[in-house]
Amino acid sequence: MHQPFSPHETSIRDAIARLCARFDDAYWLDRDCTGRFPEDFFQAFAASG
Repeated sequence: MHQPFSPHETSIRDAIARLCARFDDAYWLDRDCTGRFPEDFFQAFAASG
């Protein structure tokens, strides 16, 4: 049985979706191809709390 998300859980999900939307497939493909650490994503994730 599926339990609906609480308002708090929904706000967390939405915040993560907004953060991830800033980093498109091209960003991740570049990191995969070059082997570079996703520093921009890491910094944005850390700054978002």
